[in-house]
Amino acid sequence: GYKPRVLITEYNINFGSEWAVSTIAKPVGKEEEVFWQHDCYFGASALAMIYLTQAFGYIPVFSNHVNLIFVPLDQALALNMQIPSVDNFPKPYPTALHKNCTGKTWKLIDHQAMKLKATQPKISHAEFARGLPEVTLLTKEFGDPENNWWRVFYEAESPPSSA
Repeated sequence: GYKPRVLITEYNINFGSEWAVSTIAKPVGKEEEVFWQHDCYFGASALAMIYLTQAFGYIPVFSNHVNLIFVPLDQALALNMQIPSVDNFPKPYPTALHKNCTGKTWKLIDHQAMKLKATQPKISHAEFARGLPEVTLLTKEFGDPENNWWRVFYEAESPPSSA
């Protein structure tokens, strides 16, 4: 099949490289009624996109404030490209770009599940999404929201340590 030499995708910058999450699919038939509320709840985190593209043999090679750029691993190796560490990609700390982030429920993207399910052509989009566990994330925010601030996401059952 067709395999692009470059993939470019937007990602949700609010998560940094810590969480692999994606929004829950819109209800079928209500796509026009559900839309972005100008908050953190949109798209997928960088780590979720990395897990998905790795299942198809891609690696991230660059990011900016909104986009991730991927190339096939074999192409990067053949061109002797420098391959950034996925552990700190796109950067180690999240950017607190949007407000109203706490208490949202996300699909948790598991690296192994992506490898096993994402490449199976017989699994429908709906079936694939139903198989992903959900997680409700809360936030703890630090700093001045009007100037220099950041946040930590944590699961609703496990509050962060007060450091």
